[in-house]
Order: sequence, then C-alpha cells, then structure tokens
Amino acid sequence: MNLAEINRNARPHASRPTKFSDARIPDASAVWPIGINSVSSIRTLVKKPDHRICQRMCGRFTLRTAARQIAEFFELMFDLVEWDSPRFNIAPTQSVLAVRRATSGREPAMLRWGLIPSWAKDASMAAKCINARGEDLANNRVFRTPFRRSRCLIVADGFYEWDKTNAKKKMPIRFSLSDDNLFAFAGLADRWCGPTGEVVESCSIITTEPNALVQPTHNRMPVILHPADYDRWLDPQHQEVATLQPLLVPFPADAMRAERVSDAINNAKHDVDPRLTVAAEPQRLRVRSLFVDDD
Repeated sequence: MNLAEINRNARPHASRPTKFSDARIPDASAVWPIGINSVSSIRTLVKKPDHRICQRMCGRFTLRTAARQIAEFFELMFDLVEWDSPRFNIAPTQSVLAVRRATSGREPAMLRWGLIPSWAKDASMAAKCINARGEDLANNRVFRTPFRRSRCLIVADGFYEWDKTNAKKKMPIRFSLSDDNLFAFAGLADRWCGPTGEVVESCSIITTEPNALVQPTHNRMPVILHPADYDRWLDPQHQEVATLQPLLVPFPADAMRAERVSDAINNAKHDVDPRLTVAAEPQRLRVRSLFVDDD
C-alpha cells in the first residue's frame, strides 16, 4: 500500500485517544494519526511505542507477616528487615519491601513502588510504571535494562483485584496462596538520580496472563515466583531471555484462593484488615465464564 492509499483509508481520530497497555506497539487495526505525510513518519510510529503508558493491573497488595518470619522465609538477616507493622493496603508510590542479590547472598531493601528509569528527566513516570508486562520486557525501553541487570523479589502475602460485574460498585477480592503463606512477586528495580541530587530506588511488579482463579476478575495477574526459582531470578549472571522468560508464567490456580473482602479497601488511605469489616451475611464470589472476554 502506498502513502496515498494510507491517507485515503485513514480513519479520523476518536473523541478519546486509543489506549495501549504496557507500551505495546499498535497493531494493524490501530488508528493512524492525522497528519502523516511521509513513510518515515509511519516507520517511526511503529518502531517507537509510547513507553510512557504502562498497564495498571496489580495496584494494591498486602504484607501482614512479621519481620522475623519474613527474614526466615527469604533467608535474610533479621536485623536488616525494616517491616514493623502489618500492611493491609499497600498502594503505588509507597515504600515496599523487596529482596535483591548482594555479594554475601540476599539483602532486603525498601523500594518505592513505581519504577523511575535511570535515564528519566524527572520522577513523573513512577505512578505510570507500577506494573511491567512480562511478555514485552526485553523490548520495552523502560524495562529492558532492569530486566537484564536489576531484578528483585517483592515481598507480599496477598493482592487485590476488583470484581466489576456489578456496574454500580466494584467489589474487592483478595488473592493469596492456599496456605496464606508469604510469597514473592517478580520485580524489576532501578536507581534514579534527580537533578538536585535526590536518589530514588524504585520498582515495578511484572504481570502475566491470569490463571483460572484470577481470570474471571481480571485479564492480567502479577507473576508469583516459586521459591526454587528465587536464586535464578536474582542472579545478575542470568541475562538471557530464554533463561528468564519461562519463569514469568501464571501461578497454579489450585495453589491459590480468593476471598471477598470489605470495600473499605477501595480507598488507599484505609490501611485496615478488610476481612474484619465484611458484612456478616455470607458473600459469594460471582465467577463469570472463563470464555468471556474481559475488556
């Protein structure tokens, strides 16, 4: 197709801009912007996805476990684990507990949730980059370097998603392991130095396709790593996509559980146990067909 045919067949802009999750390149059905006047412009659009747009999927999680248990589970020095009280509603831009590789083994670190690339001019990208799409890491400008060099574990014991089958009210669901034990999200970290000398260490949670338990609620889920894979994920010597990509898969649904919790958790300022405030009347989690597309 030549340039004249492209311009003749181009559709006008919609009233709202098309959204692309996780900086994915638009496919052939995407709308070409008005004003394209050269083949080079088209090539530029295709080769340079908008890395500023990152998918928001896993946007809240919990870590109620005591510091000593965290230290034992992840083989850390107890005195270095800075986690004084349980958290029931951890939200983006807040500090989260992570584990990364050190010369002597593993070390805990407090990172800001929302990755700021080392090359960013300011910290404004943080809130947009709380999640990283696992399938695109090797080619995404924001995440490809951390994917190779600065992977981490993000400590958690549950995460929330919202059932939107009720058009009037979103119902929060807490997902956890069947035994309610600790686990780790696959994470990426980066270090940003601001123009005034401010240093921010930040992170992003990697997402993948949902398993059968999460799928009725959302079309993505965070990557939960198996403990046997922690060392491989943290080892900076492993930089090949073929070695790391197999780890970024949905966690088995039969090893997880879902529970309806209070909608008080909808407000990020409410850091209270949502299970204590659920109405006394039993609530049944409405599960839609696994074959219905989730927009």
